[in-house]
Amino acid sequence: MAFKNKAARRVGSSVRSTGPIMVVSDDKPGTLVGQLLNSAGHDVVLVADLDSAIATVNGARPALSCIVADRDARIADSVVQLTQRVRALGPEVLAEVPIVILGTASSKQFLLWQSGIDAYLQRPILAEHLIERVEAAIHRHDFDRKEIRQAKIAALSNVETV
Repeated sequence: MAFKNKAARRVGSSVRSTGPIMVVSDDKPGTLVGQLLNSAGHDVVLVADLDSAIATVNGARPALSCIVADRDARIADSVVQLTQRVRALGPEVLAEVPIVILGTASSKQFLLWQSGIDAYLQRPILAEHLIERVEAAIHRHDFDRKEIRQAKIAALSNVETV
């Protein structure tokens, strides 16, 4: 399912949407996330499972701007695997597409950050925070993304060892 918004490329927009945002979710909240991002000017592709997500990543033209995955959906156990598989694709495919995870407080955050996510939003999520974090992830430079990821991993590893 794709939501299309012709305003995504409007002049003067703060949205840099070179490609659609893929929302990976198998439930109604995922559809709402897609609608929120669409209303903010992004083209959105909604997929329901890991295989569909990987197929979309491999076939996305133009390339995806971001992946937003719902960790609490039926696909929860696949989110780390999705991140690892996307990162393993190599830079010529889309290995550095920003990945934003939506979920609850979880001990799995450490594994998610290690696998290469770029942001984790904990429920409840306000619409403006979702849009801000996704757009920040899209605009962030690769060096900054890696630095933020390493800082999160270090902070979470300190919490787990205490």
